[in-house]
Amino acid sequence: MNTEGINEQILKRRPTGGQMAVKVILIVLSVVLTLVALAMTLGVFSYFTGIVVVAGGTIFVTFIYSRSLRMEYEYAIFNGELVVDKITNQSARKHVVTADCAAFEMLLPVSAEYAGEFNSTCAKIYDVSSNTKEGRQYFAIFPSAAGRTKMIFEPSDNLLVSIQAAMPRSARGRQAPGESRAR
Repeated sequence: MNTEGINEQILKRRPTGGQMAVKVILIVLSVVLTLVALAMTLGVFSYFTGIVVVAGGTIFVTFIYSRSLRMEYEYAIFNGELVVDKITNQSARKHVVTADCAAFEMLLPVSAEYAGEFNSTCAKIYDVSSNTKEGRQYFAIFPSAAGRTKMIFEPSDNLLVSIQAAMPRSARGRQAPGESRAR
């Protein structure tokens, strides 16, 4: 397998239930404050300017927060390094993590059997998955500057092949406790 090429994948992240609840609350608050400000235009109230400023601020915050919920992760593998970036609203890009695939201790599918098994031994945990149940999630354990690191992600078949080609043979066959080698 050619590990010198570039292999990329973009994965959309779904907002959590809590994030969607905050968005709904902000939208309701914006509508209520706007209606209160409009009702005040019919009468003369001394708090009219304050309500208009608060309503405008709430609408602005709702708009910014809604845009920040549109999130994608980009996985790119180049020369045996897996680079993960977070893209917010298809414009702002932030580097999340870089992992040397040759240093992977293990790469396994996430299952209920051992999903949280390595959390206590890892200094840092990155969840760069789509946040859905339909995805085919994997986790990788690797050393980093912060210590032993766990990354949960959803690689495509092509990306998975590229990662496994760059991994050491000892880590490729490594399986979680209780997993059968027979296929």
